[in-house]
Amino acid sequence: MNLVSIAYGMGLASMSARLGGVLFAAIITASLVIWVQWLRQSGPKALEESRPRRNCIPLYLPFLLLLVWLWLSVATATLIRQVSGVSQIAAGLGATAIVQPFMIIGMSVMAVFLFAKGLKGIGLDARTLRGDLPGAAVNLAAVMPLVYLGIVVVDLLGGFFKPDFEIKVHEALKELTGTSDPLMRLLMVVSLTVITPIFEEILFRGFVQSKLRGYMRSAWLGILITSVMFAVVHPLHHWLAIFILSAGFGYAYERSGSLFRPIIMHVAFNTTSVVAALLSQ
Repeated sequence: MNLVSIAYGMGLASMSARLGGVLFAAIITASLVIWVQWLRQSGPKALEESRPRRNCIPLYLPFLLLLVWLWLSVATATLIRQVSGVSQIAAGLGATAIVQPFMIIGMSVMAVFLFAKGLKGIGLDARTLRGDLPGAAVNLAAVMPLVYLGIVVVDLLGGFFKPDFEIKVHEALKELTGTSDPLMRLLMVVSLTVITPIFEEILFRGFVQSKLRGYMRSAWLGILITSVMFAVVHPLHHWLAIFILSAGFGYAYERSGSLFRPIIMHVAFNTTSVVAALLSQ
């Protein structure tokens, strides 16, 4: 999703600069309090008590799912573009709305057979939702300052090597704000804020991270490798911030054992991006 709109959208175009500054300062302050408390209580050692999710996933399967997703997305987008003549970005969003729901269903069925306790084993247990909602809010608030820092670092380094460097807005959000068709806009919003977060969390956290976590016997190593893979499938300018955000998702998953927690975080993050982009019009 668009990290530029997140970084500069907390005030939003419709708000005054003063109100935006107050909101931004309040979020940063709350996040720093959470970080200090985290470091005092447990810090990185908090994951030492977490246990791998028992599964019989073949080592190749998560990577095969990733390749199938990429191939189907490109093939479907190409077909949509040839048939309808829409832009490449619009075709890509259409492919997302078609391919990802089918893969969500397919991976959910796989999880029933590949994880001990099925869907509960992968972390999809409705009984945890009561604690996942506030937990996701705390985890997301805590990681966002580091995400902002990642944006600043990329911006500074880019400007150092290339004076006219500018972090690009995500193409999907450009397409969203550029279309006037209400049905197309609704499809884009649902795809970006609901379908994609659920799909990506089941694939990257549920399958990739779970397999790496058990294979390597290290929660943090599994989180970091998964986050590298997650960042690579996103726009180049956003890699560092996306890597940090993904590590936050991965930590929340390992710490809670619930896949709903990173899904909620991802939905909230993407929704904020979309809202910021729409209001900035």
